[in-house]
Amino acid sequence: MESFEFVILMTIWEKVLKPLSVVSKILQSPQTSLHQAVEYLQVCIEAIKKMRNSYEELVSSATELCSKWGISIIQENKRKKFAKRQYDSIDNDKRLYTIEENFRVSVFCPLLILLYFNYKRVSKDLKQFQEILTFYNH
Repeated sequence: MESFEFVILMTIWEKVLKPLSVVSKILQSPQTSLHQAVEYLQVCIEAIKKMRNSYEELVSSATELCSKWGISIIQENKRKKFAKRQYDSIDNDKRLYTIEENFRVSVFCPLLILLYFNYKRVSKDLKQFQEILTFYNH
């Protein structure tokens, strides 16, 4: 648990779960309507969209936490592996040399994509449910 990757992952989860916690508490209220629930989920979706462009801020805050807690930020260099090249193949095999780049591509972006599409699906389902209830109430 004393690694830069762990700290940056916790920083990311804190940024993801903070707006979701607020929305969750609001949605658990008996006074909340489906229309309000959809609006609150849209706020979460917008927060995830904004977070996608703020990766450098997350890395800097994780770096500050590491220095504050005495966790080493310098990572060991691993041997770079290259794919075998074939005749007439296009060289699109880009290697990610820094841990931040690798973490962004392999963890951060897939996580945000997954969250975004799950929130969109839930929001869409709530809208459909709201339309069904509106239809039956009239």
